[in-house]
Amino acid sequence: ASSGNLAATSNALTVHNSKPERSLFWGDLHSGQTEIGCGSGTLAESYAFGRDCAGLQFLTHQANDHYVTPDDWAHTREVTDEFYEPGAYVPFLGCEWSPFTKDGGDRNVIYNYDEPRIRRSDRFFREDDPDPTPDVPTAPEFHDAFRDLDVLVNIHVGGRMTNLDWYEQKIEKLCETHSTHGTVEWFFMDALSRGYKVGLTAGTDGVMGRPGACHPGRRLIRNLRNGLTAVYAEELTREALWEAFQARRCYATTGERIRLCFSVNDVMMGSELEMTESPQIRFLVEGTKAIERVELFRGVDIIQSWTVADPAPQPADSTLLRVLWGGTERKGTARLQRVDWTGRFSVEGGIVELVEPINFQSYDDSAQADGTGSRITWQNKSAGNAAGVLLRVIGDDSTKLSFESGPTSFDVSLGQIRSETHHVNAGGVGRFVEIGLPPDTKGTTDFEMETTDEEAVDGEFPYWIRVTQVDQSLAWSSPVYVTRK
Repeated sequence: ASSGNLAATSNALTVHNSKPERSLFWGDLHSGQTEIGCGSGTLAESYAFGRDCAGLQFLTHQANDHYVTPDDWAHTREVTDEFYEPGAYVPFLGCEWSPFTKDGGDRNVIYNYDEPRIRRSDRFFREDDPDPTPDVPTAPEFHDAFRDLDVLVNIHVGGRMTNLDWYEQKIEKLCETHSTHGTVEWFFMDALSRGYKVGLTAGTDGVMGRPGACHPGRRLIRNLRNGLTAVYAEELTREALWEAFQARRCYATTGERIRLCFSVNDVMMGSELEMTESPQIRFLVEGTKAIERVELFRGVDIIQSWTVADPAPQPADSTLLRVLWGGTERKGTARLQRVDWTGRFSVEGGIVELVEPINFQSYDDSAQADGTGSRITWQNKSAGNAAGVLLRVIGDDSTKLSFESGPTSFDVSLGQIRSETHHVNAGGVGRFVEIGLPPDTKGTTDFEMETTDEEAVDGEFPYWIRVTQVDQSLAWSSPVYVTRK
C-alpha cells in the first residue's frame, strides 16, 4: 500500500478455500509491567495498547509478584475479565513469580481461571492487614504450590533469570527465546540439553506499557524490540488457546509476523512422537523479508541447513560487502547481555562507502562515513541478535580491510572475502564478526522443504528449525520431541 511518499507492506496472509482445522493467532504471553509492578501506565491502557496499537489477539500482564498487593490483584482480575472478547481479544490472568535466581528465578504464571489468591515469592510492600495466603519463596515450594493447578508457566531470562536446576514438566511447558532483554537462544538450548520439553514463546517483558510494539530507546533498561508468539488454535477463545499452549503448538519470532509450519511424520510442532523409522521433516516458511537461510536442529546440533537467498548482484566497478556482528556478553539480565560493538571498518589501498545499516534498533545506533573514503564508523550494541553494515568497496584483491571494535579486531584482504565469508569467534556467549558478500534482499520470501534424517540415532531428540531473514529477523519453531527405538 502507498500514499504519496509513504509505502507499507503487510505481513503474509494465507487464504483458504474452506475453514482450516486451526488458525494462526498472534500475541504476547509476557507483556511486562504497568503501574501494577514496576512499569508505567494503567493496566487498562496496556491491554488497550496491545489490542488497538500492536494488533495482538492475546495477551497476559506479568507484574513482579512481590509488588502486587491484594487490591492490585483484585484489580488485575477485574480488568483482565473486562477486556476478554471471545473471537476478538483474549487476555489471560497472570503474574510473575520473582525470587532471586539462586532461589528459582522469574517464572511467568498464566492462569486458565479466575484465581482469587496470589502466591508470591516475597512482599515488597507494607501491610496493615496482612494477606493470609502464604508466600512460596523457593522453586521447590513454588512447584509444590502450583503443580496441580490449571496454570502454565513460561520460563525465561529477565531481571532474575529462571534457574533451570528446578523444572516441573507438568506446568512448565513454555520457554521464552526473545524479549526486549535480548535474544536468548542459549537459554532454550540449555533447557533442551537438560531434557526439558518446552514450546517456544517470545514477548515484550517491558516496563513502558507497550506490549507487542516496544522499542529499546537509548538502551537504558532494555536492548531490543519485543518478540511475538504465534499459536495454532481452533478458535480465538481462552479454552482453545489454552489447549494449544498445553500442546506447545506455538512458535516465536523477534517481532515479525513470519508464518511457519513445522512437523515430523505429519505431527505438528510441540508434539511427542515415538517411531522406529527415520524421521520425516516437513516445514513451510512465509517471511516478511527475503529468507536468508533455514537450519534444522536435532537437539542443539544443526543437522541440515538451506541457503535460500542467492548472492546479491554485484556492481561492475566495486564489491558489496556485508559486515555483521552479534552475540551476548554474559548470560543474565539486559545489562549483562549487552555487547558494545562501537568501532570502525577501514580500507587500505581502496575506497569504502556506506550503503546502509542492518538491524539497528536503538535511537543511539548510527553508522557514518568519515569523509575520507577510507573509513566507516558506527555505534551499536547487541544482545544475542545480529546487526551490521552494508558497504561498497572499490579496490582489488590486495586491498586491506580492517575491522576494529572492543570485542575483537582483525585484518583480511578483499580477495579473501571475494572467495569466501570470513568468520571470527569473538568470545562471550556466541559473539562473532562475519564479513562476506551479501545475500539478495529481493529474493524469495517463501520456502518449503521435505527432508528425512537418514542419520537419526536411537534415543529421545527434539527436532526444530530456526529461520533467518536477510534483515536478521528470526523465527524458531517449537520442537517435535521424537523418541526413536
